Amino acid sequence: LEEYGLPTENVPTDVSQLVIDYGGVRTLVDTGTGQGELVPTMEALGMAPGSVDRVVVSHFHGDHIGGLSRDGAPAFPNASVHFPEPELAFLESAPSGNENVENALAKLAPVRDRLQTYRAGDELVPGLTAVAAPGHTPGHMSYMLHGGSEPVLVAGDAILHFAVSFE
Repeated sequence: LEEYGLPTENVPTDVSQLVIDYGGVRTLVDTGTGQGELVPTMEALGMAPGSVDRVVVSHFHGDHIGGLSRDGAPAFPNASVHFPEPELAFLESAPSGNENVENALAKLAPVRDRLQTYRAGDELVPGLTAVAAPGHTPGHMSYMLHGGSEPVLVAGDAILHFAVSFE
């Protein structure tokens, strides 16, 4: 960061959620921490949590799955939850005592009955294909979004900072 004249003390990174309305299906990509403005913003835009049909999760970190459940109940009560199979395998085989893993499993527990796993190459909804992007976590996924004149890569945490990630 110093090399680019950028601050090195507090390095901001962004976590964004994406809502895709296509073919009568509302899909939410990642849920944030559950402490932010996702649900109030969606409600302000006329999208109640119950209107989400699918939640697609890129990886197990709390800033991406923290909003899956609240107080032991699904935050998006009518949605199926799509989770990377390699991530779930990692979580289920990780030794106990890892706080990130334990928090992820706790967030997943209320939605286990609606959990579906996916792999790279799977089309999660029409026009949204999973792309393997391991490294940040063992089964981290990005997505290729098709439908316009050019595809769009939804990179997730495969790209965290405009300077560092590309370096």
